[in-house]
Amino acid sequence: MKLSPFYAFGINGCIRDNLVVYSDPNGNEQVVFPVGSNLVAYNKETRSTSFFEAQKHLLVKNSPPTSLSIAVNEMYIAVAYTATNGDGGLVVVYNTVTRKRVATMLNRSRVTSMCFSHDTKHLICACEDSLSLWLWENSKLEFSAAITGTITRVGCSLFQFSPSTSLFVTSGRGHNRLWFASNRSRNSLTNTKLSQTEANESKYQYEDNTWLNTGKKEQDMLLAVIAIPLKKDENGTLSIPYHDDTVINIYRIADGISSSRPRVEHDQTIALDMQKDVCLTTIAALRSSPGFAIGATAGTILLYEYQGVAGNQKKHVKTKQVSNGSDSPVVSIFNTNMHDDRLLVYCHNRIDTLNISEFEVTNSSIQPFLVDAGHKGGIVDLDCCLEKPYVVSCGLDHTVKIWNRQLRRCLVSHKNDCDEPQTVAIHPSGHQVSP
Repeated sequence: MKLSPFYAFGINGCIRDNLVVYSDPNGNEQVVFPVGSNLVAYNKETRSTSFFEAQKHLLVKNSPPTSLSIAVNEMYIAVAYTATNGDGGLVVVYNTVTRKRVATMLNRSRVTSMCFSHDTKHLICACEDSLSLWLWENSKLEFSAAITGTITRVGCSLFQFSPSTSLFVTSGRGHNRLWFASNRSRNSLTNTKLSQTEANESKYQYEDNTWLNTGKKEQDMLLAVIAIPLKKDENGTLSIPYHDDTVINIYRIADGISSSRPRVEHDQTIALDMQKDVCLTTIAALRSSPGFAIGATAGTILLYEYQGVAGNQKKHVKTKQVSNGSDSPVVSIFNTNMHDDRLLVYCHNRIDTLNISEFEVTNSSIQPFLVDAGHKGGIVDLDCCLEKPYVVSCGLDHTVKIWNRQLRRCLVSHKNDCDEPQTVAIHPSGHQVSP
């Protein structure tokens, strides 16, 4: 007898890149996210769930994903897994139409962030202390390098920098670099520091980055990076982020047409006017303008419209702040497509839809999207109610959750910090639960 999954409850909220979106051949929007060790596609129109081909490699059996990335053409999704023995990881590329694996790559270290090149031919995998460039269709490693500092994010430009060169940027603690690779010499990637205006690259934590939409491929490229200064700990080591002085650095990447080597210019530093103790977590470019959305703690989303004016006039930024009412940080922001600005925002236990038409308060609204958070770890036990459509589960994260299988959402989530529940049962009437 063969069991096939019908529906998956919850989303893995432990990883940062846990959300990608694409349109299927029928024009339906598919929201892809990890559930346990599975990769799930949720059809917003039909409210149905389908599964990508299960990962059966023994090296990563039952291992949850660590990062997701989708190609610009929306034909492929890359998923990274950690090896169960803790030694390296596996990267799998899926076709979004067939939901089947098309490539598998064994990486030496755990992948923390990934991105496809603008032409979809290469996959850049960032680990904490190294960087790998894969020709993924052949599962061929073309370049690998050790990194100074710690990488947490990698992002590739949406447009081709020049006919023979592509760009991507890596950010992390004490690390903020622009990389450029020539089609003629992929095995010799070159990088340059972006932190030319800072006194020392090691004094900052570069939390996230995004390439801004300038509207035209032939224009200079704009890059936005979250920069958080570091303070010394009791041992005198720069390790404590000082969020009150967080800024957004805007860099201009020039000479993309006439030269294969980019010229980096620091375009502007944006000081943020935020409430105290609000910490930035992620940043994503808007599609309709060279603006960006920033996720922060307390469920806060900051919207910025970047306006560059010619001549000696100063550049300025329009800002707006909205909140989804949660006390938890925004983990992921994903722009749904290339033509409008509908952001999917993952925060705490749900995905929200943020509609943006203009930078006016009345034109932006946050609506709950019915995908709830699952357990942060393995599920230990579950039980079904006989008289009501309830399913109760308990997990290694010390939580007991009650799910409505008809509404396909979590109704109650209770955490016990003292004891780890080993078993759970629900009364046939659905009124009592015993962990």
